Amino acid sequence: MVGYARDPRMASRLRTWVRRVTPPTTRALARRVAVDVLERVTVGAGRIAETLRPALPAARSVRSELHVSPTPPVKPPKASKRKPVAPQDLGWALARHISTGVETQVTAMFAQGLTPLAHDPQAVRLMRVGSRRLRSFAALFGPWLGKKLRRRLETQLKEITGALGPLRDLDVVLAELGSAAEQADPLRRAAAEQIGARLNKRLGRTRKRAARALRDTDVDAFRRDIRDAKRRVVERLTATPDIRAEIATLLDAASASAFEQTPVPTTLEDREAVHEVRILAKRLRYAHGWVKPAMQHGPGATRLLKRAQRAVGDSRDLDLFIERLAQHEVTLREEGQGVLAYALTDWRHAAEQRRSAADTRILPALTDLSHRTVTRLTLDALGTPTPSD
Repeated sequence: MVGYARDPRMASRLRTWVRRVTPPTTRALARRVAVDVLERVTVGAGRIAETLRPALPAARSVRSELHVSPTPPVKPPKASKRKPVAPQDLGWALARHISTGVETQVTAMFAQGLTPLAHDPQAVRLMRVGSRRLRSFAALFGPWLGKKLRRRLETQLKEITGALGPLRDLDVVLAELGSAAEQADPLRRAAAEQIGARLNKRLGRTRKRAARALRDTDVDAFRRDIRDAKRRVVERLTATPDIRAEIATLLDAASASAFEQTPVPTTLEDREAVHEVRILAKRLRYAHGWVKPAMQHGPGATRLLKRAQRAVGDSRDLDLFIERLAQHEVTLREEGQGVLAYALTDWRHAAEQRRSAADTRILPALTDLSHRTVTRLTLDALGTPTPSD
């Protein structure tokens, strides 16, 4: 049908037939009807042909797709164990690790997360962690840096850490107060709102002091000093065939100095002494983090230090919160708001119970924390019998 409809001879024969069978008066009308019928047949046949033309390839495609099985889900690759580094290549591995770590902490410390008018609590936390990690870097590799460079770095970093500390403590207390919004007790919510309003005023002043301290820091000079320190450390690492003995000496000196300055308490009576142990554990853990690629035979003392830091840290945060509640409880009673003060008393008792539960984890975490244990675990992980003299 398609072939005849598109054949010119078929159209000519149809017109001839129309002239013969129709009278002259109706010949013009018949011609128009014939042409219209011919066009309709031709157009319809063309549409049918265009519709049928892709039918066979499409059917073959569908048929082939029916036989294709679905792709199985890709399983994530198993975590591969860290490949050991040869002793002669360990210096270069440490150099790469330290270079990347220093740049990361410098970037975090000078992040745009603190202004006199606003700040991001998470950014402030990372800024303070960055300053502490860089302080541990300067303290650990101090013998390789020289007295002047080490003193400059420690002075600048100590000022930044000290400026960010009060702001971070207020953020911790305000975060604990924020959880009161989820409490069902309306009095506790009201007391939390009032304390939060007062602390926010203090937060503004503290934030301005921290922002001013960062603004007064000579960032360009600090970056030059930290680049110089990094260059000296990298040169020392890459120039030594087997750096493990020297790393053991540095870690042993850092550990001995830390435990000499901060004895580990055996009771929880002196809360500040317990808090100092948290700083000790954090400082040593950061120091071990700088030489992590050298720990080829185990985690070293990192787990022990982290356990002690976390155990004391949970109790320390509650100490700060309880102290703030007690202060505002007294203030509310002096102002004649005894109902809200009673709500704070109940809240403080609940926080003290949480602190008592946290305190039970402190002494077990501090049992093995000593210079001898840290040194033994470090040497085992380094694969060296004794630190070099």
